[in-house]
Amino acid sequence: MLPGPDLSCPIACPICQWYAGSHLHNTIVWSGDISSDWATLRRELVAGLNFQLTYPYWNTDTGGFSGGDWETMGELVVRWFQVSIFTSIVRLHGSRTPAEPSWVPLSRPCDPTDASGGPIEPWVYGPANYSVLQHIKEALQIRKSLLPYMRKQLTTLVNHGTPVMRPLWFDFPRCSRAENVTDQFMFGPDYMVAPVLEPNVTERLVLFPGDGGVRYVHHFTGKEYMGGSSTLVPVSGLGDYPLFQIQRTHGDDRT
Repeated sequence: MLPGPDLSCPIACPICQWYAGSHLHNTIVWSGDISSDWATLRRELVAGLNFQLTYPYWNTDTGGFSGGDWETMGELVVRWFQVSIFTSIVRLHGSRTPAEPSWVPLSRPCDPTDASGGPIEPWVYGPANYSVLQHIKEALQIRKSLLPYMRKQLTTLVNHGTPVMRPLWFDFPRCSRAENVTDQFMFGPDYMVAPVLEPNVTERLVLFPGDGGVRYVHHFTGKEYMGGSSTLVPVSGLGDYPLFQIQRTHGDDRT
């Protein structure tokens, strides 16, 4: 048995059933075959934040597993990707309806039994919804840009058991309002994410824990917000969501 996850090994095994200590063998738990809807996306975030407090590697079927219609669920898939890029791995797994997009016909060797569900790849949303594919690419590019930071946080996880994706109260234990926030999360100590979890959102309420010595810089707009406040943050489009880099003017902001 390995003494801890081997960061030098690029191989990880996604599992659905798990046991105490299985993370020592580079396993990553996913949450099972879930529904493709907004309510499930909201539940998945809560489940993931709780799960990772005791088992550090978790992910979700991006876009959900079943019940999704690729002709109408483009917004949901993009918003799900904007959460998934902060989980242990980003993966698509599921079945869409109808089984065959008119612009991407399945050849017989791909589905010899005619029992396959519809494809789930990002390109399936078609020429009319090309913006969906573009926004997915943008989300994945953010994850790619954060890979050096993620590796540093994973090293901290291995050495100290600190989860990378975690509730706000983990970093701000003295902030009573942070205890009840289930729709925002920290990504290591330097980023806070307030994902969009409803359709057609143009703004969302965000809590900024800490005090005046903590500043939150919006990733997309550059606007700064001060710790110790709560405000409505605009969401300008499908590619936009409240993602903040945290800047501190003192050493310990855990208030």
